[in-house]
Amino acid sequence: MAELGLCIRSIDLNVRSFSRMAAVAEELGYGHIWVTEEIARSGFTMIAAAALHTAKITVGTAIVSIYSRTPLTIAMDAASLNEFSQSRFILGLGAGGLDFTTRGHGIPAEKPVARMREYITIIRNFLSGERFSYDGLFHKVRDMRLWIKPRDRIPIFVAALNKNMLRLAGEVADGVILNMFSPKAIQYVRENIGKGLEKAGRRAEDIKIYSFILTAASSSRDSQEYLRRAVAFYCVAPTYRGMLESMGFADVVEEIKTLWSRGEKDKLTERIPDELVEEVSVTADRGDAVERIEEYAKAGVTPILYPQPRKGREKQDIAVITSSFSKEK
Repeated sequence: MAELGLCIRSIDLNVRSFSRMAAVAEELGYGHIWVTEEIARSGFTMIAAAALHTAKITVGTAIVSIYSRTPLTIAMDAASLNEFSQSRFILGLGAGGLDFTTRGHGIPAEKPVARMREYITIIRNFLSGERFSYDGLFHKVRDMRLWIKPRDRIPIFVAALNKNMLRLAGEVADGVILNMFSPKAIQYVRENIGKGLEKAGRRAEDIKIYSFILTAASSSRDSQEYLRRAVAFYCVAPTYRGMLESMGFADVVEEIKTLWSRGEKDKLTERIPDELVEEVSVTADRGDAVERIEEYAKAGVTPILYPQPRKGREKQDIAVITSSFSKEK
């Protein structure tokens, strides 16, 4: 069985339940546990709770939006969580839901790649413990330093889907977090990361590639419906276009875009082809589930199970998924 991670949406479990699930995942042999932030519970709070209830599993944010906090705030949180987890923390950053950014934070979701570059540069400078100044397009730092310095270097992963963000990740990040990814798209991913690596004079081994895998608890009709809804949700977002096109689903993207623009949201899930759902997901009770996970590992991508539980059955579905792929079975 490949090295395996688990990512839980911040809306699906409360802080206590998440910390207990982190402990279960550790006992079952998972190498890392992540939490999304979205617009529910704070990712940093949930990771702190998970770190408190575990001893060896890696804990990470997947992802914290670069529009949600200043780089100094992120650096302080990262340094604190690294200390609290005894150097088991990975800082996962991303542009997040651009619509959420505009409507929730009141910040124009502009130039995400340029903003990410600045963000990582400033955060790394703060985490170095050294005094520095930075005059950027979005952020300006004048003669400042963080008063604590992490004992170890904190890995920074970037959620990347389109070409430009993948290239930036190749330049500056320690890892990439993919979503709606099939191993069939590995050439698209590696080609663009490779351009960034080449520009920065880095090697392929300098960056790790992780990917979410949408996961359903069972083959039941309602469980599969929630899985299909998740796929439809991502198909609406423009940032997923490049990834989906590289997998041969350009026509699906166009159709979903058209339905969305017409306000025909009720038709989205029924127009998602089974082939696309199969490409980007696994179902825990199917005989080929482990084999599908191994396909990611063979492509050089570390798989992260990403449960899409049924409403009202979040704890049960996540528990079933977590135990189904346990290395301790």
